[in-house]
Amino acid sequence: MAIRRFSGSSLTAGSKSSKLWDQETTLGTFESIATATCSGSESSVTFSNIPQGYTHLQIRYMLRTLRTAGYDFQRITFNGDTTSNYSDHLIKGNGTAASAEANNGGALIYIDYGASDFYTAGIYTVGILDILDYSNTSKYKTTRQLNGFDANGSGYVNFNSGNWRSTSAITQIDITKGYTDGFKQYSSFALYGIRGA
Repeated sequence: MAIRRFSGSSLTAGSKSSKLWDQETTLGTFESIATATCSGSESSVTFSNIPQGYTHLQIRYMLRTLRTAGYDFQRITFNGDTTSNYSDHLIKGNGTAASAEANNGGALIYIDYGASDFYTAGIYTVGILDILDYSNTSKYKTTRQLNGFDANGSGYVNFNSGNWRSTSAITQIDITKGYTDGFKQYSSFALYGIRGA
């Protein structure tokens, strides 16, 4: 386990002592929970049995899909819930124009306008998805997301907010393909827990 917090140290005449770690975690610390890297045939990635000792979660991802007909998207669901309990808002830009979208009463939250095999080899979408107060059983769950990719002058930058209308603590996150094509080899997803107040 890495040292995350230093506390007071002292040097006294005739002896030396130093207290380096008081076994507490600094607030706001990111702790790795799990990482998934795709081999090239997966249609989904699942994080299950998520520990409940954090305040927020964050997923950092780099992805590309096997779709050849244009950009792609992915679906995010929580605890296996595929009913109409989700909504999200998206602002996107492609270097030429900006636009906005909203989805209410859907069965998922989107990772939208992502890189695929339609684009030049080696181009991946990178993004960060925050899941706020994921273990709080008194409120609905809110997400925020920033992602994008550059395709040598084209591509997208996306800002997204989402909502899961459930007070259940999140114990499972599923990220599934948008169209019929799976994730490209080396697509990766890393789940982190964030300590709060």
